[in-house]
Amino acid sequence: DIEVNRAEKVICVIPKNQDAQTVLGDKNYSGASLDGAVAEIVVAMRATGYISDAANSLLVSVQSSEMERAAGIQEKLNGLLQECMPDCSVLSQTVQVDDALQQLAEDNGITVGKALLVEKMVDASGQYTFGDLAKLSINDLNLLISSARLVLEDVSSAGSVSEGKYIGHEAAVQTALEHAQLTEEMVQKLGTILAYENGAMLYDVAFEHEGNGYQYKIDALTGALMESIEDTTRQLQQLPQTPEEWEAWGEEHGDAWEAWAEE
Repeated sequence: DIEVNRAEKVICVIPKNQDAQTVLGDKNYSGASLDGAVAEIVVAMRATGYISDAANSLLVSVQSSEMERAAGIQEKLNGLLQECMPDCSVLSQTVQVDDALQQLAEDNGITVGKALLVEKMVDASGQYTFGDLAKLSINDLNLLISSARLVLEDVSSAGSVSEGKYIGHEAAVQTALEHAQLTEEMVQKLGTILAYENGAMLYDVAFEHEGNGYQYKIDALTGALMESIEDTTRQLQQLPQTPEEWEAWGEEHGDAWEAWAEE
């Protein structure tokens, strides 16, 4: 957290976790300009590996009782970060802190800004819990936002997020196709998305071939095949679809069904 006065001079910089403490070290930024402090912290982020080619995301959260001033600082920081690190991806937002959000951040050992971002992701996705996402890095959160094309209220994004830590979509697709003994030219409706499930980042790969649906879950870090499902879509489509069709189907297959049940 960087606290500044109305002249945008730094009052204090407070590390909120061990990563921040490592980046800041013993440096005292009090009295420095906001621009100068941010530029120095960016250099330290690079030097300590907090920002790298494999994980290039930053979250900028600006808190002020004056929304217009907060928006101005947010825009200024976005421009400064893009200038200092043109290859980084920046998520930015303004924050209005209440007691509940502050408590949520403290309980999970994260910043208020990250807590707000995670809350917005949970609401937008409908599939994650706060506890799951709070454990992830900003780069992983950014990847999930980008892959699922989540639209988060009052969150802006600039720059392309790096996937260098993981095997990548193309490698995940290749693993799935090899397991199905198919090529990309043989399948239809091929799609892949990066998701977080059961404590791991996974690529969810899906496609169709000759009327059948295939779905694979590939470990994003190791490339291991975690789960595969073949849905015989054609056969499922031949099943009855209405109560009348089910009744007719029962009359036709009833004897065989009872014989199977007795076995």
